[in-house]
Amino acid sequence: MVSPWLSNRPTPDGHVWPALTRGPAAALETLVRQIEEIQWLSPFEIEALQFSQLPIVAAWCAEHSPLFARHLGDAGLTPQELTSPAALRRLPLLVRRHLQIGGNSETYCSKMPEGHEPVVEVRSSGSTGEPACAKRTRVNQLFWMAHTMREYLWHGDDFANRVAVVRASVTDYSEIANWGAPAAALFRTGPSALLPLRADVKQRSSVPMRCWSIQASSMP
Repeated sequence: MVSPWLSNRPTPDGHVWPALTRGPAAALETLVRQIEEIQWLSPFEIEALQFSQLPIVAAWCAEHSPLFARHLGDAGLTPQELTSPAALRRLPLLVRRHLQIGGNSETYCSKMPEGHEPVVEVRSSGSTGEPACAKRTRVNQLFWMAHTMREYLWHGDDFANRVAVVRASVTDYSEIANWGAPAAALFRTGPSALLPLRADVKQRSSVPMRCWSIQASSMP
């Protein structure tokens, strides 16, 4: 089986082989390939890498998130001590109220590290109560795209195929010429159809699905 990295690649400036990836797509490809290597590490190695990063993230959050700083203080911890599962278990849990619109003023960091902006908000519908709000940074979005690509590659998806995608962010059925991000950033793909998550069975069954594979995604 030919590796997908050796076929169906965009060809900027006529570079068919080796394929050249430029701009933001180059960062995405680097991360995808790094995650591909990380999966073969032992659980001990992965945990050690996670706990090398966590104190760095915790130090930033302790400085810029009042809620996280308070949780650290309540647990009698410093960011540098978050290097084991036992230390993590001492932290108070983040609960839904901390993410709801009326109670999240101290939850999120007031400032982002350089290179992480812009920040976008994702909100729940509030159909079962007060809406909850999560925030995503540019780097967070990059990791989402990289893990989505890992899912495609793990399943052995053929990027030349047509695909139908069910997403919460879609309001009306539409078709586009490629799969969109992240796949279209790294590969030449077939067309895609976008279906709203809330479409009923009758609406979905009326879509011409011949030769379409199906994907469901909770992210935009």
